[in-house]
Amino acid sequence: MLAAGAYDFAIVSNNLIPMNMVREGIPYVAVAAVFQKDPQCLMAHKEMGFKTLADLKGHPIQIGTDAWDSYWKFLKVKYDFADSQARPYTFNVAPFLADKTLTQQEYVTNYQGHIKAPASISRSSSWRITATAPTPRSS
Repeated sequence: MLAAGAYDFAIVSNNLIPMNMVREGIPYVAVAAVFQKDPQCLMAHKEMGFKTLADLKGHPIQIGTDAWDSYWKFLKVKYDFADSQARPYTFNVAPFLADKTLTQQEYVTNYQGHIKAPASISRSSSWRITATAPTPRSS
C-alpha cells in the first residue's frame, strides 16, 4: 500500500522490502531500524538433530508470506532449499508440536518457556539484517 501511494508511512518487517522497492525505482526512505538484528528464527525439534541451516534442506518448514517474499529466497540460494519443502505458516504452534519433522518460523522470544526444549536455529549466523523499519514514502 505504501508503494502504491495509499499510505504515506508504514512499518515494515525487514529491510529486504525497502531494498526491493529501491531496486524497482519506487520512492522510498527508511528512517529507523528498531532491531539491529532480525529476531526471526527457524524453530525445529531437537530430536531431528539439526545443527545448521543447511541441515534443514529437504525438510518441511512453515513460513509466512513475509518470509516467502524475503528470507526464503536467500535460503533457497544459499542452502539450496526448494519451494516444495515450504508450508504455510498458521500462526499456531499446534502443527509444530504434532509433527516432529516440521520446522517453523518464529521470533526468538515467542515461545520461551512454553515449549519444552525445542532446538532453535537462528539465521542470524549467516543473515545480518535489520528489522522493523518505520518508513515514509519519499516525495
